[in-house]
Amino acid sequence: MNGSKTTIKSLVRDITYFIMLYISKILVHFPKKENLWVFGAWRGKLYADNSKYMFEYVNKFHPEINAVWISREKIVVKEIRQKGYKAYHRNNLMGIMTCLRAQAAFLTEDRHDISRILISGAIIVQLWHGMGIKDIMRISPKERSSVQERYDMVVHSHQDEYWMVACEEAVEKYSKAFSLSKQKMFITGQPKDDTFINIAGNVFIERIRKAHSNCKIVVYLPTHRNFGAKGTTAVLSYEVLKEVNDKLAQKNIVMIFKPHAHEFKNYDGVNVDLSNIVFATDSQVYGDVYEFLPVCDMMITDYSGVMLGYLASRKPMIYFAYDLDEYISADAGFCYTYDEVTAGPVCRSWNEVIEALGQLAQEDVYAERREQLRKRFCPMADGDSCKRIFMKVREIRTNAGVGVNEKV
Repeated sequence: MNGSKTTIKSLVRDITYFIMLYISKILVHFPKKENLWVFGAWRGKLYADNSKYMFEYVNKFHPEINAVWISREKIVVKEIRQKGYKAYHRNNLMGIMTCLRAQAAFLTEDRHDISRILISGAIIVQLWHGMGIKDIMRISPKERSSVQERYDMVVHSHQDEYWMVACEEAVEKYSKAFSLSKQKMFITGQPKDDTFINIAGNVFIERIRKAHSNCKIVVYLPTHRNFGAKGTTAVLSYEVLKEVNDKLAQKNIVMIFKPHAHEFKNYDGVNVDLSNIVFATDSQVYGDVYEFLPVCDMMITDYSGVMLGYLASRKPMIYFAYDLDEYISADAGFCYTYDEVTAGPVCRSWNEVIEALGQLAQEDVYAERREQLRKRFCPMADGDSCKRIFMKVREIRTNAGVGVNEKV
């Protein structure tokens, strides 16, 4: 019986993919409206990341472009409209028609950010979500039927996208990982790199500084472990964090702890009543870390891609690699050696982290090393990445997609 159910489910799935595949081929020919651009992020759930900052740049400096954010969350649509921008839910009539007629679509992950089939035929601009150190070639795809493979190649592939990346190494990494043509990859810098120059304040950070006079504020941004499947590790348990909180209080340091989105489920119901640790699990307040990261003093991370993006800030970093050996062998692994891409103390325990925080607050001895890595991974971090991306997209639109792998 279970075998029959599985067969029926697989058949229904393949029929669905078959229908969607041919709908997408038809929609490629849907007439596009000049200067209508749509934006989305993180499968339509968040207003965040590179797409957000590109969207706001276009709204601010290019009123000739009809820029529209597409989301599957009503609260996100409401938030964006309150800011004075255009936004539609992707499943209502205006959202559907806007996607169908969009001349260009901007993503941070894949077409799920907006709609897999509704943006067929648009210029797809892939902003991605940062240059990381994980070996994405080791993330094995799920088994797929021949129908699903055909669907993915037409609707879900990155190969017909135009990639705007941070550096030469990003070109090499992602062209290999996704079988991309380097002729469609451009070194522009990333929109969220601009935040380290263009964002001067944040209301939530100001409240923290007011409550903790003369404090240092550090943001802890760990990556996920196996997409959050393992649950909370002992080193990040609430009991341990209570002890860490007391040590932070003694040094007048406040830590904003933002778990990876895949780990949020492991912190449901956590008591957040700690004096010097802020649990940033409210996605509406802390969903976009680049809203507050630029105005904090330091960052703690482990193997998250933010470790390279944060180099644009030129501020100190601490690497809390408590499970380094296990992560390399059992999780995603790296495409670099860890020592090659770190520019700060590498700690294996909270005691080492606390000690490193105190030392960096007194003297930053890693500035030269960080600058070396910044030039390697964030060479275009000058506050004008959005401007360069806009110019390149305009050129792509004018030249019908002809481009070269070059610095803009």
